Amino acid sequence: MSASNGSNPVLPGIRLAGAASYLLINVVSLLLSIFLAVVLWKSGDLKSKRTFFIIIVQHLISDMMSEMVQLTLVVPATFAGYNIYEDIVLFYDLPHLIAFFDTVAYNGQLYFSFLLTINRFSVFIFPKLNVLLFTGKRVYVTIALVWFIIAVFVILTNVGGCRKSFNFEKFYLWHDCVKDISQFLWFMKMWGSYTSTYFPAIMMVMYIALIAYTRLSNFKVFANFSWNSQVNSKRRKREFSMLIQSFLICVCLEIQNISFLSLPKIKDDLHIITFVQNWIVLLSSFMNPLVVFIFNGDLRTNLFMLLGVRSSKIQVAVTRFVGPSDTRSQGTLSQ
Repeated sequence: MSASNGSNPVLPGIRLAGAASYLLINVVSLLLSIFLAVVLWKSGDLKSKRTFFIIIVQHLISDMMSEMVQLTLVVPATFAGYNIYEDIVLFYDLPHLIAFFDTVAYNGQLYFSFLLTINRFSVFIFPKLNVLLFTGKRVYVTIALVWFIIAVFVILTNVGGCRKSFNFEKFYLWHDCVKDISQFLWFMKMWGSYTSTYFPAIMMVMYIALIAYTRLSNFKVFANFSWNSQVNSKRRKREFSMLIQSFLICVCLEIQNISFLSLPKIKDDLHIITFVQNWIVLLSSFMNPLVVFIFNGDLRTNLFMLLGVRSSKIQVAVTRFVGPSDTRSQGTLSQ
């Protein structure tokens, strides 16, 4: 989260209202994330090694990590209006330690969104790449490699002298970097800047291309394309549904990225922009489990069972994507 341009202190009323909104969104988002994790495990989607859900779980871990940072640092500090950890002496400054996991969480969301995009792209366009990276146990090797890259980047950036911290006067997370940065730290900062800026843009272009491709592949002129000839109708509908879910998750990340680039440029003496930016971050984590529940009827049914809700009496209106050229809304009676 970046600072807004205002120089005045944050008014107590705005600070408390912002903290209350953070708490509400965080609790709802964390509950949804926990429900999704439990439902995925109970439904057997993890056990059956469905690549889409395996990658979604990595994104979910990052979301929950971000939510815990909010609940242990951002929310209580914004409510209190001062450094609540000032008197706690540990081997490492506690606010910096908590904020460290925010950097891990953001990069987890970014890299696994990118990995999910590569997975969707390879399923439709490059099946050999899909087999190489995402088939069987290979998907776990790919995921482990991504976590390794994230760990190396975050640890080396911190060791190099650029740590995530929290401003207890303006109430936002920021990167506290040494003034005289080394060439190595400059490279790491540029890498972080480029990935956070260009990864979402690349993902958007890839998803737009994929959606256009799947729609065009319905016409007879494209009947000889491998997607039409090798994949049966039922699987194609399922893959397209997962494509739409991945696209929506990517859109949330892109909105977050655009807000980081544009909103700090707005002059704001009341510091409303700071709170708006954090709302966008919170809603981005909130959207991941929400999108998955909306598009997967079996997971919704398992959620109702988990909550003890008699789903036979609940009618849920959903938009169901049944294929690239057939999108329809219907009332679905849960079973």
